[in-house]
Amino acid sequence: MAKNRDDKFLKKLGANVKKLRQARELTTREFADLADIAYNQVWRIENGKHDPSIGTILAIARALEVPLAELLPPVK
Repeated sequence: MAKNRDDKFLKKLGANVKKLRQARELTTREFADLADIAYNQVWRIENGKHDPSIGTILAIARALEVPLAELLPPVK
């Protein structure tokens, strides 16, 4: 993994995405279609295994109908 990548941040981001997706009772596949991103990418994001671009994060926020800040964990 890249030296400057924050794995704890990515895991928290993924947990937030998963929690919000499940609160809307969306399957991973339904959510991937709604956000217009690949199913396996959703899985990797939710499990902290992928460092999504800002464009992908924006697509996720829009699909979940939440402010961007609600997805992002605090940075220390």
